[in-house]
Amino acid sequence: MRVRLIWLMGCVMSLLEGSGGVCISTSNWERVGGGERSTFREDYLNVLALMRREYKDDSRRGQGYYASIFVEIKYFNDLSVDQVLAGCGLFDVDATLPGRLGGDVGVLFGYLAKRSMDVAKQGRWRPRDPDVIARLAAVALADSIGRCVCGACDGVKSVLSDGRLVPCRKCRGGGKKMADGKAYAKLLGVSPSKWSETWSWRYVGIANIFSEWECMVERLARRELYGG
Repeated sequence: MRVRLIWLMGCVMSLLEGSGGVCISTSNWERVGGGERSTFREDYLNVLALMRREYKDDSRRGQGYYASIFVEIKYFNDLSVDQVLAGCGLFDVDATLPGRLGGDVGVLFGYLAKRSMDVAKQGRWRPRDPDVIARLAAVALADSIGRCVCGACDGVKSVLSDGRLVPCRKCRGGGKKMADGKAYAKLLGVSPSKWSETWSWRYVGIANIFSEWECMVERLARRELYGG
């Protein structure tokens, strides 16, 4: 089943609470991202821009630079999974990236691939094929920041059948493309059994990096927006 990272830690949710009584839910995060809360959106984007400038050349806290890119792409843009994979440059997908986003995704993936190798070495992964680990990093990144819409119903959750709307069978009425172990294994170039036995838990190890980044952004945003 497709792993999808969300604002999964209380530290991030506490930021939303501090923004003015926003109810903690995914739907309300969408409101925070624009519309009625557009001022907050602008403030947050300013914080992310500040992080880029502040940490770009600081080797001691360089993760803040990549964390800001990650959060901006994930929560303030609307890229598909295929677009993110295209930006990583390892897969033959029919997708393009608009404007500077192509460069941003490429920069983010380049750092993540190196960081993933560090995780592999620290965890003493065997085998430790750099090409497979790079693909794993790309897939984890695309899974986290990409919008995975069902191709059969185009994300609307239902299709027309015999003149009436019925739940989409392809995505089971969820509106999202459903990936399984075989799909992940194909992207990595390993067998389904190897994915289940070895690479699925390594995927989680890389995905944990994104949780670190989101908490880092939350702490800095709290300092800049609320002085806390």
